[in-house]
Amino acid sequence: MAWFGPFLESSHGACSAQFPRVCSRCKRVFPDFGDLVAHTAPKGAPKLDHIAGNDDPLGLLVFRNCDCGNTLCLCCEDVSHHDAFNRAALEEVRVNGRNEEQVLGELVAALAALRGPASTSAAAPEPLLLEVGAEMLALVASGKLPVPPYPAVAMRVDALLRADNASLDEIARTLAADPALVAAIIKVANSAAYSRGQALTSIDAAVRRLGLREVSRVVWGAGVGSTSAKKGPLASLRSHLWHRSVTTAIVAAHLAGLRKASPGEAFLAGLLRPFGEVVGALGLEEYLLHHPGFPVEPMRFWLRVLDHFRGDLGALVATRWQLPQPLTDVLSARPADHAADPALCRVIDVAAAVARLADERDRVSEAELAELVPVGERDEVAKALPESAALIAAFEASAEPPLPPAPSRVAPRPVAAPVPATPGARAPLVARLAKTPTKTYAVIGMAPRALVLEGAEPLQESFLASLELGTEPPLALWATAQSCTAIPQGFRIALAPFALTPEVEQRWLALVRSRS
Repeated sequence: MAWFGPFLESSHGACSAQFPRVCSRCKRVFPDFGDLVAHTAPKGAPKLDHIAGNDDPLGLLVFRNCDCGNTLCLCCEDVSHHDAFNRAALEEVRVNGRNEEQVLGELVAALAALRGPASTSAAAPEPLLLEVGAEMLALVASGKLPVPPYPAVAMRVDALLRADNASLDEIARTLAADPALVAAIIKVANSAAYSRGQALTSIDAAVRRLGLREVSRVVWGAGVGSTSAKKGPLASLRSHLWHRSVTTAIVAAHLAGLRKASPGEAFLAGLLRPFGEVVGALGLEEYLLHHPGFPVEPMRFWLRVLDHFRGDLGALVATRWQLPQPLTDVLSARPADHAADPALCRVIDVAAAVARLADERDRVSEAELAELVPVGERDEVAKALPESAALIAAFEASAEPPLPPAPSRVAPRPVAAPVPATPGARAPLVARLAKTPTKTYAVIGMAPRALVLEGAEPLQESFLASLELGTEPPLALWATAQSCTAIPQGFRIALAPFALTPEVEQRWLALVRSRS
């Protein structure tokens, strides 16, 4: 039996559920998959969705070009069996020494030969996702994605830091060649994470305050992160990816020290790992400018498309920047067993999984960490998450995201329904931004995973705020802005706690209970 035998009928059901298909450009109608294959040309190879354990996969995607030049995307997999389907396909690749394109092409040919309706229904992604997937493939194939210039100054500083005789003065002189980078580094040095009370105004003083290790992190972070801070309809998506990249980098650096790898190399690899997806988001913004009627979609929608093309997007960045092979392997999602530096790839894979969890939780639990890292590494990961929050906040302070933001195509993320404050029942609670305590907000609702504020000034969606709540003693915590809505008296902002330490989480939950 062919490897796809157990999945052929359900894959046929998934295909049938997507027909008839209409080309969005020329309006030609394709009644079934066989007709589509007969009257279109293949565009690229079938593309397997490699993300395991995904609750909402895109599945095996096939791309075809209509005679009018438009690309159509079809899912050829029942995504309700995604993990089992992936295991079977990859086992066929491993055992018989064939490539993915050959193996997946067999299934596509078998589906094209089937006629008549499927005998079973099956799950497939929504059509809008497939439309954006087709556009993403076209962007990758064209090579016209807006990859930003190579951060040459950051690379020169990195080379100096690797030299045994590098001096802070020499590093400061090298940085002075990039005025925008100088301004960003001074602002980071004056941020809440690094400030010692006295504001600095020179790059020499900023470098001395930060120290050699932190200068390397900040230089790369400021050089690469500026791409995520631009205005645009997917700005909050790019900011979200940037948060994930910093968390991946910090966790990777902590794990590398325990796994006899270079923390500096692991930090840089972790920082760059999702950067291809940031570039992909920039490309999709160009698409949205020409499709003003495209609906607002949740963060999950956009992440699914970018996750699916992460390897292609990362490979494009690595090629354009001429990165060394170990970094190229990380960005292009090459399996660790086939990578130039397998240990580095494994560290980054684990760090990325932790970062993904941190995106979805206010605190990553011991049980969740146990599935990813051995006992001896969990304490290091626990230290890394609050450290990543501090570094993200420092970068955002240096970037000064534009307010108000551009009209967004990312729907605000849902937050748990907060318990509204009861007027007169207790003293009003006030929240302040740690770096700018004059910016105060009234707390109008709380829940274990939500905090709702009202104030005169907005916060950009996905902005990571360092907050201080006016309890006794004050409670300091990190929270990510999920939505920001204009109201008659200013703005209402919904936030979700981020990277809470056990001590902070205990105080936070007690505060929520006390005000419910």
